[in-house]
Amino acid sequence: MKKSRQRAVFSFLCCLLLLHSCRTVQESAASFSPEEAAADSKQCGPLLLSFAGDIMAHKQNVRGNFQEIYRDIESLLQECDFSFCNLETTVDSKKQFSGYPLFNVQEPYADAAINAGFNVFSLANNHANDFGEEGLCATRDYFRRKEKELADSGRKLYAAGIKAEKNAPIEFRLIEKDGWRILFAAVTEVLNFKTNTDLFDYVKPAAQEREQFLRQIAREKERSGCDLLIVSLHCAEEEYVQGIAESQKKFYHSVAEAGVDILWINHPHVSKEWEVISGADGVPRKIIFYAMGNTISGQRRNPDFANPKNPREYTGDSFLIQVRLEKDEQGAQITWLHPVLLTTYITREHQFIIKKLDDDFLEELKNRGEMQWASYLSERKKSMERIKAASH
Repeated sequence: MKKSRQRAVFSFLCCLLLLHSCRTVQESAASFSPEEAAADSKQCGPLLLSFAGDIMAHKQNVRGNFQEIYRDIESLLQECDFSFCNLETTVDSKKQFSGYPLFNVQEPYADAAINAGFNVFSLANNHANDFGEEGLCATRDYFRRKEKELADSGRKLYAAGIKAEKNAPIEFRLIEKDGWRILFAAVTEVLNFKTNTDLFDYVKPAAQEREQFLRQIAREKERSGCDLLIVSLHCAEEEYVQGIAESQKKFYHSVAEAGVDILWINHPHVSKEWEVISGADGVPRKIIFYAMGNTISGQRRNPDFANPKNPREYTGDSFLIQVRLEKDEQGAQITWLHPVLLTTYITREHQFIIKKLDDDFLEELKNRGEMQWASYLSERKKSMERIKAASH
């Protein structure tokens, strides 16, 4: 009970810190009148979302019972209305499992993430076209089929980033729940191959293309009258670097100013800070997640137990961040933000699974006599806890 109270206090203090580290951003023009917005806000209850990082498919972490990968975080995912992740592989059961540098999984691997509770997937990333048009179409077909299958049983699933038709505009998926209207898009700025870019949502990281992207965001926000616009951006930043280039940060803020309420950035494979942004009324209304890290991967396949602060060790840890939003007369506001530390743990059977990186798990490791893992992850926990909301 004492540990539970300590975790609750820690979460509350984290939330306070985040809300006091806000910056003001000019809000986009609302599509509804104040009277309509006020009436609409009364019809909507709170919305709880969670944002994770990359689901990778290295050959080391596609073994064993796939559902066991997510067992420790299933309750966190399923208590949310929508849980977001970036799937960095194609899904084609006609092909064998394939790890780095060309990723492909068969359907049971993706099924496990969906069954665990992830229900909004970003598919636009630098590995989207690892297997060309065939891989892109197979992945899109898989998710469209799963969406229909789950809808028939009363569940919702969404995926964005792969086009239905070549050269179609960026797809903004409409997600609706209990009076909330959410638009979701997934785009990538980085490519491994300059092929088939007409089949997925790619924005070249150049001034003209970025300006066009910002204009499209503004149009979609105004046209849709949505309550939230969420964008997954697979960024053109160097991998494994925890810092953020000022030029990139300036661009990310321009994306928020154009109308994006939650900008969820992926690609670095390590966790970075996040930023809560207040509107002109001083109320927290927007978030930029600069990078969440790897939710599951095989990149930390040989933990450096003697040097847990090695920069490469950050590829094995990540954040799952829960966000609660409510509506007021001005739109959506952030009322609660809760970061949960995750780690990729390698079992004695050599299966890679996700564990919450908390005191309970450290104690469990000690009780099982796994002192090397306990000592290593204790230091990793301290390092990860230093990553917090941006301060200004």
